[in-house]
Amino acid sequence: MTTLAAGGTSEGTARSSLRRNRDFLSLWGAVGLANLADGVFQVVLPVVLIVSGAPLTSVPLVLGASRLPWAVLTLHAGVLADRFDRRGLLALSYGLRGGAVATIAAAVTLDWPLVPVAVACALCVGSAETIGDTTAHSLTPSVVPRTELVRANGALQSTELSTNLLIGPACAGFVAAVSPAAGLVVVGVLYVAAALGTWPLPRSAVPRDRDRPLRVTDGLRHLLAVPKLRLFAVAVGLLNLAYAVFQSGLPLKVVGPDDGEVTLGLYWGASGLVCLLLGGVSARLIARFGACRVLLTGVAGLAVGFSTGGITDNSWVVGVGAAMTGGLVLVNVVTVSYRQSVVPAHLLGRVTAAYRLIAFGAFPVGSLVAGLGITWLGVDAALLTTLAPVCLAAALFTIAHQKGESHDTAIGHQR
Repeated sequence: MTTLAAGGTSEGTARSSLRRNRDFLSLWGAVGLANLADGVFQVVLPVVLIVSGAPLTSVPLVLGASRLPWAVLTLHAGVLADRFDRRGLLALSYGLRGGAVATIAAAVTLDWPLVPVAVACALCVGSAETIGDTTAHSLTPSVVPRTELVRANGALQSTELSTNLLIGPACAGFVAAVSPAAGLVVVGVLYVAAALGTWPLPRSAVPRDRDRPLRVTDGLRHLLAVPKLRLFAVAVGLLNLAYAVFQSGLPLKVVGPDDGEVTLGLYWGASGLVCLLLGGVSARLIARFGACRVLLTGVAGLAVGFSTGGITDNSWVVGVGAAMTGGLVLVNVVTVSYRQSVVPAHLLGRVTAAYRLIAFGAFPVGSLVAGLGITWLGVDAALLTTLAPVCLAAALFTIAHQKGESHDTAIGHQR
C-alpha cells in the first residue's frame, strides 16, 4: 500500500503545486470554514442542552438526529453530486446548515421548546451535511492531479479535523461559558462564510445526457465489486460507531451544571492539534512506513482515546486519551486517497455516497448505543464498549490490506 504516496513529482514540487492551485485553495478554504463551524457546533449544542435543563438522553438523541440522514439520504446525495453542478450543491448545503443553526439560536433566545426544535434542526443540518460532504469529496480529484491526491487529502483532512477538533472546540468552550446562544450565532455566520467561499470554484461539468436516469444503486454495485473498498467502508463504519459513543459520552463525563465547558473544549482541541500535526506529515509517513502500518497506528490511537474516559476520572489522563483520537486523520488520509484513486470520475459521487452510507450510517447506530449504554450502564461503561468495534475494525483493515496488495501494486505501476 505504499504506492498510495507514489507520484511523478517530488515532495517539494507537489507541495508548491498545491499552493499555486487556486481551485484547490478555494475548496480548502471553504471546507476549513465549514469544519470550523462544525467544531464550534459540536461543543455548543450539548452545552446548550445541558445548561437548559434538558434530559441527559437529549444529547445522544439530537446528535443521532444529525447523523440519521447519512443512513437515509446518502445514496441520493451521490446521484445529486454526479448530476448537478458540485460547486452550487456545496454552497447550498452550507447555507442550509447556517439557517438551521440560526433557528436553534432563536429557540434558545425566544424560549421555544428546545429539544423538539433541536432535533428538527439537527435533521436539517445532517441532511445538508450529507449532500455537502459527498460533494466536497467528489470535487477533490477534479481540482488536483491524481499524483497529488495523498498530499491534497492530507492538507484537507488535517484542516478539517484541526478546525473541527482544535480551533472550533477551543473557541466554543470559552464562548459557551459566556453565552451558549452566542456560540450558535458564530456557527451560523461561519456556515454562511463557507457558502460564499465556494463561488471562486469552477462550475463542474454537468452530464450532457441529463435525461438519462442515474441509478442510485450504481455506486453501491461498484463498491461491493471491489473487495478492499467494501472492507474499508465497513471498518470505517465500526470506527464511526465507536466515535459516536465517545462523542456522546465525553460531554456527559466532563460538563456539569456549572462548569466543564472550557475543559471539554480543551479536550477536543488536544485531539485537533494531533490531527493537525499528523495530517501535515501523513504523506511522508505513508511513503516511509507503508499505508497499512500508518492506518493501524491511527486505529490504535482511537482505541486508547475512546476508552480512557471509561477507566479513569483523572482529567489529565482523559485529556491525553482525547489527544490520541487525533490518529483519526491517518485513517482518513489512507482510506479517502485509496477510494479516489480507484473509482472512475463519472461514478465518484455515487461510489462516495455508497461508501459513506456504510461508513457514516453507523453514526446514528452509535448514538442509539450511546443512549442505551449511558442509561443502563452509565457513562464509564458506555465508553469502554468502544473497544469492541475498534478492535474489529483493525482486523478488517488488516484483511483488506492482504486482499488489495496486488491491486495497489498495479496502481503504483500505472503512476
